[in-house]
Amino acid sequence: MATMKSNIESVWRQIEESIEAGDGRNGIIKRLIMPQWKNNLFLGVEIETGKRLFVFEAPYKVLRNLGALPQTNGFEASIRYLGDEQENYLSLFIIVKKTQFHDLFVSLIKDILGHLGPQDTERSVEIVISRLLRWQKFLERFHFEGLGEEAQRGLFGELYFLNRLIEFGVNSHTVIRSWRGPERTVHDFIFQTCALEVKTSISKQHQKVYISSERQLDNSQSGELYLCHFSLDNQSGLGFSLNQIIQVIREKIDNAPLVTELFEDKLFESGYLDIHSERYKVPVYSIREYNLFKVTEGFPRIVENDLIEGVGDVKYSIMISECKHYLVQENAVLSMIGDAASYG
Repeated sequence: MATMKSNIESVWRQIEESIEAGDGRNGIIKRLIMPQWKNNLFLGVEIETGKRLFVFEAPYKVLRNLGALPQTNGFEASIRYLGDEQENYLSLFIIVKKTQFHDLFVSLIKDILGHLGPQDTERSVEIVISRLLRWQKFLERFHFEGLGEEAQRGLFGELYFLNRLIEFGVNSHTVIRSWRGPERTVHDFIFQTCALEVKTSISKQHQKVYISSERQLDNSQSGELYLCHFSLDNQSGLGFSLNQIIQVIREKIDNAPLVTELFEDKLFESGYLDIHSERYKVPVYSIREYNLFKVTEGFPRIVENDLIEGVGDVKYSIMISECKHYLVQENAVLSMIGDAASYG
């Protein structure tokens, strides 16, 4: 993937350099890429604006019924006739809207090419549209510049627990498949025998965590439910950054391509892109305290059955000190998850 990214950037830079040298006065300049796939794929630059673009030439009969194409603040997709296509061909045309989003556009095109291959043209067009739709949803949910501090910390907590499971010996595919935080389901992990919610905090006193709904600590549908709390220190300079915990997991699953692909898809759904990695070098988190609590009768929480009619969308906080009566040993919880995975 890194080689593909550098190749994409290299082609665009070459075109940009040719424009600076006076190659063309208007229109676009484009270069054929991936000729071995026998699909007409091009990278290009709009001369007047300097905007980068991607072009997929396909038969008119394939492109004519696509309907409305995905649009975001970052890119624009359209069907165009550029004038140099093969007979009865049109161009699926994707252009970045603002030059400051060029790095993000590299990731978009790298993602498209990573899912394409020597398929027939019609199937390739479907793949391009599906990736565009995915990126449309991504850019509606997340900021162009990356995750904010709270989102980084939440993702770190989920990944740290995920890594603990893999270290314990639970099957990595089961672990990553069970990680539901990126999908914004009620619980962050849903296993065969239980569900688990991960919370982090960094305040030095009166540790508390925030609960986003009356369903988040409701185990009426999930069976056993556990709350995992990490108290983080981001001042010591020891521990892991968000980048580092991701790299640790990547190295552990490197020999399993399908697991790696699933993990990268979930990172994407979480809002993590490698192009923002500079932003995530700090803070570095160390674990000051780590506890697992069993959410059961008497646990400090609000659940749906507690609400009077007409009340909903409840958000509240709970003090970690009041959860200590429900403390359970990590080994017992991880063993239960691992045993279920082995027999599942």
